[in-house]
Amino acid sequence: MGKSKSDSLIGEFADESRDASGAFRLFFDQAAGALAVIDLDGTCKRVNPAFCQMIGYEVDEIVGRSILDFTHPDDRAKTEGDRTSALNKSSPTRTEKRYLHKDGHIVWGVVDRAIAVDDDGTPLHTIGQIQDITELKRTQESLRKIEEFHSRAIAGANDGLWEMDLKTGAVYRSPRWSLMLGYEVGEIADTREAFLDIVHPDDVEILKSSHTSHIEDNVPLDYVTRLRHKKGHWVDIRTRGQMTANENGEPLYLSGSNMDITDQIAAKSALQESEERFRDFVSSAADRFWELDDQFRYTYISQLKENSERLTGNSVIGKTRWEIVGVDLEDENWKAHRADLEAHRPFQNFIYQRHYPNGGTVWMQASGVPVFNSDGTFSGYRGTNLEITLEVEAAKASEESEKKFRALFEMAGDAIMVSDPTNFKFIEVNKLAAEQRGYSVDELAGMNIRDINKVFDAELAQGLRDELARVGELTYETEHKRKDGSSFPVEIRSRLLEIDGKNVVSAIVRDITERREVDRLKDEFVSTVSHELRTPLTSIKGALGLIQSGIGGSMSEQMSSMLEIALRNCERLILLIGDILDMEKIEAGKIDYDMGQVDVCELVADALEANKSYGEQYGVSFLFDAPTNGAKFQVEGDDARLMQVMSNLISNAAKFSPKGADINISVVRQEDMVRISVSDYGPGIPVKSQSQIFQKFFQADGSSTREKGGTGLGLSISKAIVEHHNGSIAFDTNVGKGTTFYFDLPMAD
Repeated sequence: MGKSKSDSLIGEFADESRDASGAFRLFFDQAAGALAVIDLDGTCKRVNPAFCQMIGYEVDEIVGRSILDFTHPDDRAKTEGDRTSALNKSSPTRTEKRYLHKDGHIVWGVVDRAIAVDDDGTPLHTIGQIQDITELKRTQESLRKIEEFHSRAIAGANDGLWEMDLKTGAVYRSPRWSLMLGYEVGEIADTREAFLDIVHPDDVEILKSSHTSHIEDNVPLDYVTRLRHKKGHWVDIRTRGQMTANENGEPLYLSGSNMDITDQIAAKSALQESEERFRDFVSSAADRFWELDDQFRYTYISQLKENSERLTGNSVIGKTRWEIVGVDLEDENWKAHRADLEAHRPFQNFIYQRHYPNGGTVWMQASGVPVFNSDGTFSGYRGTNLEITLEVEAAKASEESEKKFRALFEMAGDAIMVSDPTNFKFIEVNKLAAEQRGYSVDELAGMNIRDINKVFDAELAQGLRDELARVGELTYETEHKRKDGSSFPVEIRSRLLEIDGKNVVSAIVRDITERREVDRLKDEFVSTVSHELRTPLTSIKGALGLIQSGIGGSMSEQMSSMLEIALRNCERLILLIGDILDMEKIEAGKIDYDMGQVDVCELVADALEANKSYGEQYGVSFLFDAPTNGAKFQVEGDDARLMQVMSNLISNAAKFSPKGADINISVVRQEDMVRISVSDYGPGIPVKSQSQIFQKFFQADGSSTREKGGTGLGLSISKAIVEHHNGSIAFDTNVGKGTTFYFDLPMAD
């Protein structure tokens, strides 16, 4: 393969550079193309004026600096790699790169590199010839954008675009064309014959004659045919197009578009049917549509039945509106209505009451427009009557209900605050809400939640909106600020409601100052009790353990038995205090979790080992049905807290199982969750107790639980721990046969 012109030129530069002749320097400096001599470490040794002009720097601003200083940051690594590759190959190379012009804009260049070597073949430096291709790149980018726009325009067009080669019969169709008929792109062959196969047989001649007329007689190409959808039904398609001919007038192509007008045709048909239905409806309706002449006498009322007089009392044809039976002409509304008629003004929703000879009373709503002849003279009215008795009665009932609601709203024992969820401005507040905060009702009603809540910002507002939209109701605690600047704790129960077609947030706000104080006192009490009881109990347990070990000498069998009972009760008290403290921490949200990756199978194995002696005490065996394939199930959790859950479930199963029974533990994956199950063959959970099993201090069988030990807090604590891990805990039980407790945890990513 021969060398390119640029390769030859670069090679000449490399050869000439070895003697640094004056002729070379003159040629180097006067060359029209950009030239640069780069040292082996990337330092610019020499550049010509063309290179300086290309990147906007003077010679002394370039020489002595690294070429990377003038290279686009994204191309610096590539430049270093290309230079190293050229040095290793010792042969000319070509690459594209971006330079940074002094004014900041990007200059694209094609770099041809050659290696200058000494007589021994040792590389001296690289010589680069750079061709400025910035304008070429801009042109290419413009063309790319045009092509993208064209592609998007075709792809996004609602019409299906097509083009047919009149000589070969080959057909191009846009993706929209195929999708419009339910086909995948390319599913219909790109031929005229394949297209005719999906044309309705009765419409093939229409298509052919339309094409012929357009090509031969220049008749506009615009026709409607039916094409078969992939699902089998027919689609009404309007085709429009234009022929393209060569310079001799010979037809080359037909190009055009297809539009699905099925809906339009269906709409036209539906309109005709609707008109027919309307005429039928009008002709069959009673006391609904009416016309008056220029003297306001009834000339028409839709299908007035002389034997159905409840709404009319008697025939109204020929009578004016104020001559009909059962209206109160002295009513101010009727006087205003008659004035509208005499002034030829349109009227809407004129409501009036009619009393009938048969004793009935109805409410009517009338609307009408004046009718004028072509010369502008008044000819009468057209309008409708609608009985609204039920609506009026409903409105009265609603008014009464509103009064009752208002009384309850103001008498409520808690503050009630209704706000707009878009901006949380108050729409309505009750008197107690205003009094608690030191405002009048009018003052508070004109404020925003942010005015009384120190921490309510835009982020919290969005979070509240999202949560209410998800669950509909939310309860949380915060602090509200009074007019005098003081604050007090509140519990807020918010609900998202729709009132009169508009979403509102209804909040019941309770002052929990007293509750907080009670909680504080309770915490103090629990802490005191824990300190005053747990510490001495621990000491007592230790002392009893030492005595039991025989440190004080041998004991009688009776004394040993009493000591064992004392030690067991001491352990139960310590356990109870520990569970109470855990429960209090959970309820206060103060329990600590050390989250990390936990291997579930290892967790179960450790729990079984830790509770081995417990199983021996009750004479039961623990059987772990571990995954046979060695699968590892990882969850994100607190190893110690999850161990607490496992120990609770295992100990419960052991306590309530008969001696010699097996306790089965299994771990299985269920989609993106892992389930840990503990099954026993004990008495099961009584039906009456099943709904309360996770409640604090609840014991399914108090006597047996006390007999076997337990605080009634273990399951409640376990539930709180599992739910903190975004999991759930439940059970299946069969009274007299056993119970399976299981909890599900999400798999770690």
